[in-house]
Amino acid sequence: MARFIASARELAGYSFMSSNARVSLRQDGGVEVISADFGSSESLRAAATLFRQLYGTDAASYQDVVGILSRAHRYVRDERSDERQDFIAPWRKAQGALRESRIQAIVGRLAADSHSSRDVHLPLPFEEVRPTEVISKYLNGDLIHWGDQRAAIAAIGEDEFMVAMDRMNFFEAMSGLAHFYAGFSILLAVVFAADLKP
Repeated sequence: MARFIASARELAGYSFMSSNARVSLRQDGGVEVISADFGSSESLRAAATLFRQLYGTDAASYQDVVGILSRAHRYVRDERSDERQDFIAPWRKAQGALRESRIQAIVGRLAADSHSSRDVHLPLPFEEVRPTEVISKYLNGDLIHWGDQRAAIAAIGEDEFMVAMDRMNFFEAMSGLAHFYAGFSILLAVVFAADLKP
């Protein structure tokens, strides 16, 4: 648990977490001009490497920490059992949602649905993007491993705008989960303050 907290805090201080990634498309004399800025490759690779420790299934990952908490909750029944369940369940649900949809899509869908009738489902740009897929693609096909997702990176094609938007989808997916892990680490640090002291 202490490793998860330390890693989440370290990642929260990385320049990636406060960077202003952007993709723009404009017309200049009938020609499309695309520009993209994701910060330095060095800072993105560093953030992706530490993020992967929190995101994956390794010891000290979010999944590992929640597993420990869930097992402890199941085996310790006392007057605070309901309170512990109330603590764990919403965080698990939120993490599951962020693995399935980028935070921008979640917020966009809430806003769109609140302003439309029940019979109208307004489409949102890039709502179909699944963070688990795009994160796997970049972690295992480019940034950390040049592995089994190389073909998925190549399949994006050479269209400059689509390449930039795919990277933006990855950037937003990783950023949303990284902020989630930072928030969860703060709660853990408060709840287990006495247990985490050396």
